[in-house]
Amino acid sequence: ALVLVFPLPGVMADDVTVRADDGRVVVEADMRTAAEKGYLLHEWHYGPYHRAVEIPEGFGGTAAASFGNGQLAVRLLRGEPPAAGKVEVNREE
Repeated sequence: ALVLVFPLPGVMADDVTVRADDGRVVVEADMRTAAEKGYLLHEWHYGPYHRAVEIPEGFGGTAAASFGNGQLAVRLLRGEPPAAGKVEVNREE
């Protein structure tokens, strides 16, 4: 399997959309509230998120995604990709 891990701080699992199509995985997420704070230095980006990752040929069979502790993990098995579509995101408890 191929596993992709995306840091998504400030996001809830219900706010994440994952699509697998055309040899890539697309992850999108919105923040529920953008917290305005008086940072002296801010090195971490907080949403909205849009990432498109090209995947190697031969991966893209069954896809599964889980979200927990601000990180999204997408697991792709070997095989030909099924019809393009949305991947269900499961919450880790």
